[in-house]
Amino acid sequence: MVLTQRNQINEDAESIKQQHMAHYISGDLIPLQEEERLNALRQYEIIDSSSDGPLKLLTEVVALAFNVPLAVITLIDSEKAYYKESTLEQFRGVKVDRNKSYCSLAILSNEVTIFKDTHIEPCLINSRELVEQIGYRFYASAPLKSSSGFNIGTVAILDKQARDLSDTHKLLLVKIATMIMDEIELRAVFRREVIQTMSKAEQLTEANHQLTSNIGQLKEANTNMAELISVAAHDLRAPLGRAKGLAELLRMRYIHESEEAEITDKIMTVSNDGLQLIDDILNKENNKVTNRNLFHNVNIHRILEDDILEHLREIAKKKSITILSNTDDSIELTTNQGALKRIVENLVANAIKFSNPNSTICVSAFQKADCILISIKDEGPGISAEDQKKMFRKFQKLSAKPTADETSTGLGLSIVKELMSELSGEIEVKSEPEQGTEFILKFKRGLKQQKGSMASRHLPNDFSKKAQIITK
Repeated sequence: MVLTQRNQINEDAESIKQQHMAHYISGDLIPLQEEERLNALRQYEIIDSSSDGPLKLLTEVVALAFNVPLAVITLIDSEKAYYKESTLEQFRGVKVDRNKSYCSLAILSNEVTIFKDTHIEPCLINSRELVEQIGYRFYASAPLKSSSGFNIGTVAILDKQARDLSDTHKLLLVKIATMIMDEIELRAVFRREVIQTMSKAEQLTEANHQLTSNIGQLKEANTNMAELISVAAHDLRAPLGRAKGLAELLRMRYIHESEEAEITDKIMTVSNDGLQLIDDILNKENNKVTNRNLFHNVNIHRILEDDILEHLREIAKKKSITILSNTDDSIELTTNQGALKRIVENLVANAIKFSNPNSTICVSAFQKADCILISIKDEGPGISAEDQKKMFRKFQKLSAKPTADETSTGLGLSIVKELMSELSGEIEVKSEPEQGTEFILKFKRGLKQQKGSMASRHLPNDFSKKAQIITK
């Protein structure tokens, strides 16, 4: 199995090299949909911005993790390659012609790009002068993919010695690229918050007769902004600091190979902690789905089974938790698919986080005459009556604790509540201490009625007998 996967990776790498060679020979370094890619880049307004502390820290972590002298975050504009952050001062903020940057070539691929030795790479034959000028022989990079799916730049590592990159380190580079992109997304969210706050201040000046009301709104916006920044700064500082410390251990020559794998796993864990907070904050800012043009007819069974439970299965397996499902493949609902996925993912992920090993989580969906019900039920510690009164407040942490020391930001349920409101849905909670918790999502039926509607069908008490086992 492992050998097959490695062979596939090698085949993919060779295919990427052949594609790169073809682009260099033809002189065509412009990706498909270049105009859309440039629009995706420019929406972040990051090209000419000042040096960014978190991004600078991430480049240092990359250099330490891979034991290289140079790590660079590069953004590719229409004519220039912009070195946004670098571990070497002389590269930071520098712009070079796009056709003189390896990264212009690397963004053509969605995979990790590797040149083991730039002095002998056939696809760099047209860039021999550039290769000799830079003085670095090894190059590897992972693309920075925007939320709209376009490669806007890369995070790259360079070394003066020819070398290779293991499969584990390739995966690590991809994960760090994702973390960098999430930091860029978070920066954009903060910028929008500042713009909105400034706009509210201008409205106060122009509308004196609404002074009292507008001042109250401004205070609330400032409070939310301060709360958002303080939580992000506090919670992100810890995982990034731990990641940097672990990466420093990797750089030490006397670390044994077996210990290196363990430290790499720990870097991934603390990085995921930071990413979870970023995801929650970004979702909090991007959960407005009131535009009815974003509503489509979706199949509930496919979303639950293929888009949500399939990837949550691996997380549940690590805690020996079984996920059962019972859904009718004919159920369809007119809704916003992305919002619905985030709602169910949050609830199932919470169920995994707060459930003990060897327990069961049940996910089901049923039709009634006027609505569709989705249930997520676990065997966890339950939620007290007192906690139920405040469980949907943002940044609210409840008395129950994750069973495997997972991170909890207190944002998940507030996101669920707001998204359900945006979808004109209702959420019901059934829980008692030590008796588990069940969340029931209720959605009004769309215009399209399904054949064989189960109008009289209710959530059964013997659900587990009918459920399909998704994870063991």
